[in-house]
Amino acid sequence: GPAPMHSSAQAVAQYAERAHIRQLVLTHFSARYHRSALCPKDADRTGSVGELAEEAQRYYTAPLYLANDFDHFSLDNEGKLHRSSLRVPS
Repeated sequence: GPAPMHSSAQAVAQYAERAHIRQLVLTHFSARYHRSALCPKDADRTGSVGELAEEAQRYYTAPLYLANDFDHFSLDNEGKLHRSSLRVPS
């Protein structure tokens, strides 16, 4: 249908805030948000993953994480979230 087929950062953040989720991990970013801040040709483009984080943080007040490819997250016995990034051979 005409509606977005993926969740927006705003919708997920609002849901997490209402549900009192203690930590939020955003994952699975559209390719249009993957641009390099180091690449001059991308300097004037909009749509960075950082902008998604800013959008989510307007609606969600607890800790927010942006997952990179191959990141792993785990919760300890106290409910604290831990990230471990794996190096993938190229």
